[in-house]
Amino acid sequence: MRVLTARAAGHLKAGRLEQAARCYEKLLQKTPNDLTLCNQLGIIYDGLHEWEQAALWYQKAVEQQPGMAAAHYNLANVLHQQGKDNDAIKAYQRTLAIDKYNLAAWNNMAAILYDQGRMAETLTCFREAMVVFPESSALHSACLAALNYIPGISRVEEAQAAKEWWLRHGREQRRRYIFANSPAAERILRVGIVSPDLRDHSVSSFLLPLLRKHDPGQITIFCYANVSRPDSVTAELKSLSPYWRDISTFDTGHAVRAIMNDRIDILVDLTGHMTGGRLDIFACQAAPLQMSWLGYPNTTGLPTIHYRLTDYETDPPADSEPFYSETLLRLPVFLCYEPPVLDIYPAEPPCLRHKYITFGSLNNPAKISPPLLELWAAVLKQTPDSRLLLKGLSFDHQEARERMRGLFARHDIQADRLLFRGYTPSRSEHLLVYNQVDIALDTIPYNGTTTTFEALWMGVPVITMRGDRHAARVGESIMGRVAGPEFCAAHREEYISLSFNLAQDKKRLQRLRKELRSQLLSSDLCQGASFCRQFENICRQVWQQWCAKTA
Repeated sequence: MRVLTARAAGHLKAGRLEQAARCYEKLLQKTPNDLTLCNQLGIIYDGLHEWEQAALWYQKAVEQQPGMAAAHYNLANVLHQQGKDNDAIKAYQRTLAIDKYNLAAWNNMAAILYDQGRMAETLTCFREAMVVFPESSALHSACLAALNYIPGISRVEEAQAAKEWWLRHGREQRRRYIFANSPAAERILRVGIVSPDLRDHSVSSFLLPLLRKHDPGQITIFCYANVSRPDSVTAELKSLSPYWRDISTFDTGHAVRAIMNDRIDILVDLTGHMTGGRLDIFACQAAPLQMSWLGYPNTTGLPTIHYRLTDYETDPPADSEPFYSETLLRLPVFLCYEPPVLDIYPAEPPCLRHKYITFGSLNNPAKISPPLLELWAAVLKQTPDSRLLLKGLSFDHQEARERMRGLFARHDIQADRLLFRGYTPSRSEHLLVYNQVDIALDTIPYNGTTTTFEALWMGVPVITMRGDRHAARVGESIMGRVAGPEFCAAHREEYISLSFNLAQDKKRLQRLRKELRSQLLSSDLCQGASFCRQFENICRQVWQQWCAKTA
């Protein structure tokens, strides 16, 4: 036994998992009731990506000892890998019934609910976790992020929830630093960008124009990358930024000191309350001026973030200011898109081959709320024989597809009218899916942004609907600039009629297929140099105001 145990441990330490598994199986023959060995075997097969074998051993452990929280948790993870998400959720729930302090179980369960588009349950999960971990600012941020996806949440409620984050997690971190920055109004400004998304992420498509085309005689850009898994896009961004700082392992104090040592004048947050954000840094106020931009469609609630970059379409002056803790700075357009450098082109509309219209959405399934699903069902009913193509990582799993079919069945939409596409490993493959779509349908109330740009780049028109806040107005802001207001509905009935009318006009769909890319590229949404001048000018204006106050 001792020799076999030592041999198993040696194989495990050396990474020889198959040999370790054989040793542990022999040990189990001698001690069949050793549940620790069952769990260990599950971990080994988990490491070998042999999910079925791993699940069998974890299942054996929990059957013989139902109170073994670690085995329930490990089983839940493997069930998720197998695509058995409903069973995985139950296993996480059993884990938490035994050990409510397993934060990973809370987060993993919420992630599955999110991927399935069950946002109300996702929010409930995070709120229950907050009761257990009241000091967790990350959990509180996750609740705020989830609110953006749920219809019927008032802007007052969102603003109050953001303010509560500041009161619970930010206020005590605030420091009254004396900044050593020179108050010269016309000097070159040092602008810091803080983000976890400096990688293959949609945010990068909008940051690249600024890194490429800013005027170094006006601003110097420092990138503070909170990136745990760098990739090829990280390398490209880094090559464009001589002042690159990896802060992924920095605690709050270390990060703040690094930023202050760089004498940053304006610090810009690209994430808000989304995953991986570093609002802890902004709560401390690491620079004289701080801004929110791009990655989060709402107020952060932090009074230490002084400004938010936006535009007149997404945040009109008449009804926006009361819901932001930040002062709104309106550019002619709040973002600029860099199209991919890929040798792929729009194909003919698929309706010419199939003799039916294919509507589509490549947005995150988390944005498919119950009212939106009902709206899309009405679109399908209005256009006989049409199909709806949905793409998302969760649709690789049969359970997710069956769930979506069941939801549409409640609105009398048959399963054969739904088409699913799952994960695509490359951006090219992702974009080529648009060649299977005639008309893209925007998500409500949380519009697509990158997906709308990608659809237009592939010649696919997008039907959108104007809402009452930034996240619900981005679609109109983009489509109005590129294709005109006739793609932007004011209400539900118009959304349905616009979709129907466009579906009837095959010649127009052919024409749009050929024209939309050039219209996008010629719009002010893709003018990098012009956007950079506007960004630099707004930075200069607020800096001059700060200098005047300092003087």
